[in-house]
Amino acid sequence: MKSSQYNVYFPLKGKYIVYNTLTDSIIAVDEELKTRLEMSNVEGIEPEMSQVLLKCGILVSDDTDEKAVLRFQYQAAKYSSEYISVLLLPTYACNLSCHYCPNPAQPVFMNPETTQSVISFLKTLMRSAKRGVILKLYGGEPLLNPDCCFTLCEQLSSFCQRHNLPFLAAAMTNGTLLSHKKTEPLLPYLGAVHVTLDGDQLHHDTIRYYSDGKGTYQDILKGLTLVREKNIRITVRINTTVENLDSVEKVIKDLKKRKFDEYTKFEIYFGPIAPLEDCKFFEDSTRSQQFTNDIFELVPHLRKIVRASNWKGNIRDIVLDLKSTSKPEQCQYGKAYHYVIGPLGNFYTCPGFCGNLEYCIGALRNGSAAFTPLYYDLHTRDVMQLECQDCEYMPVCGGGCPVRASIRTGTFESIHCGSVKELTRLRTLSYIQVTRPDLFK
Repeated sequence: MKSSQYNVYFPLKGKYIVYNTLTDSIIAVDEELKTRLEMSNVEGIEPEMSQVLLKCGILVSDDTDEKAVLRFQYQAAKYSSEYISVLLLPTYACNLSCHYCPNPAQPVFMNPETTQSVISFLKTLMRSAKRGVILKLYGGEPLLNPDCCFTLCEQLSSFCQRHNLPFLAAAMTNGTLLSHKKTEPLLPYLGAVHVTLDGDQLHHDTIRYYSDGKGTYQDILKGLTLVREKNIRITVRINTTVENLDSVEKVIKDLKKRKFDEYTKFEIYFGPIAPLEDCKFFEDSTRSQQFTNDIFELVPHLRKIVRASNWKGNIRDIVLDLKSTSKPEQCQYGKAYHYVIGPLGNFYTCPGFCGNLEYCIGALRNGSAAFTPLYYDLHTRDVMQLECQDCEYMPVCGGGCPVRASIRTGTFESIHCGSVKELTRLRTLSYIQVTRPDLFK
């Protein structure tokens, strides 16, 4: 036997936490065992403990080529998509004036011709790939272009039904137009809705407001109530900062008062306010690192608020999500059958750079896709050939963000570590604090 090359070690109260980034196994050991594992000196480890470590993947058999295992898993995850995923922007425009929006909305809307071109492209793809589609309506505010959204959902849903293929449409919306009469025909096609709140009405309305300064809280809650009546799954992100913890407590109480915690298809999660392009895993700016530190400092306070609220439903814990992400972890927009399509019918590397023609990787013309060399460079990126291929963090990093690597070096065939090492440490220790609080005493 030998030590796994994907073990990482974090000191904790005179002990060490061993986290295997490939198997997600976590175990506490003393310094002697930690030293043996680091040196792969496993002969002196007691047989019973050796079997435990072997089962966890912290030890592996001598003939195991872990790098080959990771390479296989990475390629399988990249090219074996069970569905076609499309993040589609019907418009760049938005009807709100939130102060943290990084750029003013562009009044560009997907026209009927481009809409039909998208539909033709996806139908052809579904026929050849024998896969269904997950359509994510994004923006801007997608419901500002309701006719486009309805046409896409109605025609693609009908096609999937005829060909016995799965179809799911989700709207990632600010929520203000969910109860609008022009949106009503779309609702029967939506399987999920995602909205954001910035706290209770008093706090939220100072941040997320219309161009005339009017707050949006009541309009959003009215829309969510209608969505619940339609039996659609709802996910609410609550933007969380050090300054708005009292407001977070109040909004949870308000949602509970409205009986959303009794609706089984309702979920809450918390997140820091950060520009979209600051991917939480791979950005390494001082600002992004501060976002990471802030949210982990807030986790204990958020858990206390949740416990005090007696919330009956599902509230996602960002730390416990450590165990819910399949490994190896990689950017979904680098996978096969994953597309980001802008309102003019252009394909982009990811939503963080949508609208930036420098990161346009193709375009739709008359129902067919014409991809640029950049598209093929992105999708053939082989992280197991990069200089970090032997790094113990590779299963939770995947070589980092390819776009940021390209910005830094001029090629996708390079790495961008970002803050993944510190993020992994924080998530692991915070996970242990919940599951084994005795280790912190």
